[in-house]
Amino acid sequence: MPGTPTVEGRGPEPARLGALRGRRRLPAGHADAADGSARAFGARLLATLAVTLALVGTGAHLLEHASAHGRLGGHAAAPRGGGGAVEREPSNASLALIALACLLGGGAVFYVVGGRRLMRDHRTALRRATRDGLTDLPNARAFEDELPDAVAAAVRHHDELALVLLEVDGFELINERHGRTQGDAILRVLAGVLRSCRPGDRPFRIGGEQFALLLTHTDSDGARALVRRLSRNFAEVGVEISLGVSSLRSGLSAETMRAEADTALYEARRRGGGRAVHFEELREHVAVSTPAKVQALLTLLDGGSIETAFQPIWSFESESLLGIEALSRAGAAGAAAGLRGHADAFELAERIGRVHPLDVACVTGALAAAPECEDGVALFLTISPLTLDLDAGGDDWLLEAVHAAGRSPAEIVIEVTERFDGRTEPIVTCLRRLRGRGFRIGVDDAGTGNSGLELLRLLDPEIVKLDRSIVAAAPTERDACAVLMAIATFARQSGAFVIADGIEDADTLEFIRRLGGPGSPVVQGGQGLYLGRPSRGAPGRSPALVLEHEHGDPRRALDASPAGS
Repeated sequence: MPGTPTVEGRGPEPARLGALRGRRRLPAGHADAADGSARAFGARLLATLAVTLALVGTGAHLLEHASAHGRLGGHAAAPRGGGGAVEREPSNASLALIALACLLGGGAVFYVVGGRRLMRDHRTALRRATRDGLTDLPNARAFEDELPDAVAAAVRHHDELALVLLEVDGFELINERHGRTQGDAILRVLAGVLRSCRPGDRPFRIGGEQFALLLTHTDSDGARALVRRLSRNFAEVGVEISLGVSSLRSGLSAETMRAEADTALYEARRRGGGRAVHFEELREHVAVSTPAKVQALLTLLDGGSIETAFQPIWSFESESLLGIEALSRAGAAGAAAGLRGHADAFELAERIGRVHPLDVACVTGALAAAPECEDGVALFLTISPLTLDLDAGGDDWLLEAVHAAGRSPAEIVIEVTERFDGRTEPIVTCLRRLRGRGFRIGVDDAGTGNSGLELLRLLDPEIVKLDRSIVAAAPTERDACAVLMAIATFARQSGAFVIADGIEDADTLEFIRRLGGPGSPVVQGGQGLYLGRPSRGAPGRSPALVLEHEHGDPRRALDASPAGS
């Protein structure tokens, strides 16, 4: 029998999905504790309360009557009139027993008729508050409660603990192509896969298509082995899963552990999905988006101070100042929260969808703080590709900000990094529109991104800036030198001005300047700590002692560069 279609391009759903769904069927759902109409339940509850109050009131009245007639034991009443039969009042003990019976009866009636139902409703409500209705797994609320307890227990007992976050790749497409019923069936099967893990491991459904798995008594190697097994099981149902893994280590809080797993999951999706990424692989290169960092970023966007420094860019041909690049920083508050710099802030902003506001804040702050320079010195502003990936006219804010700062577009170089995984076409369209408004266009970090040559070909930029990692490695590594020469030659053929970023010492400077031979240099400009540190003021005098080696020791240029911040 042919399978049911699933994700586009993957063919029919494996027939095994139906079998897995049958084997891992969820237990029958509980009957609704509030079956029947709300009005009927309310009437029953009011009737129960009325009977209970009547019984309790009767008991209270009898107790009061008994206490008015003295101590328990009772006495005979005096004869009425002159004779006749003697009429006896009920004894106080009898009244007390009747009263107690009424009180107990009222409580029993309330429990049997209404209280038991209310307690069952309460237990059901508690269950619903911490369980996912579709998969019957603990939900996000339960996960938030249990993760800190699990971390605390592991730390207290010196135990191992790992956290896995999982997300179904292309789940929206599954719902759009095959309907929510198919999507729900996949989520139930995946929940069954997670429930089949080892005893003691705790699965959760914490979002629409996102799950979490707490692995107790599990170190990094054990987490890798389990993740591989999970990936194979998920492949059986024909659905790709991205996984992010974090392992507990000394001093790690529950909050940071979840942030690390979320960062690893984000990286797995960024790499194309269908894979597992462990945060240990990223620790040296990727920042963690903790709640404190998110709050610091939001505070920064809500009027916090963004500090801007300016680094000089020199022309090798004229040995004059070509421009200054604005370098934004999060300030003291951001540093205290763990934001390490410009790249860290933008990476976090990308995750929470706040790249455009951060770009606007950085650009407007740089325009306001830029020092006065000689005519012809350009201000280099870096803008995220995500900000440029807007509809037509979405860049009006940039033109308005430049005019508000008293500058003209001709004084501004808009740099866009080639390190992006987004759509090239709308970015090129936006940059061409900016060029039509008078801005000059530059490509930053050339030689490291996935869209480098394509971006250079489509955009035809006026300035190409070679990435600092390639510049630093070129003097000693043949591959890096080959990449540098290829990018620089390609750029020069299109008429672009090539700048080497990251010149940190005299040897690198000398190597860069000699590329291409006398009269036909491959690189025309340079930037880096050796040629001038970032500063809030205007750059100092031209480092001619560096540019002209025959006139002295090139290392004296450090004395000529402005003090950095």
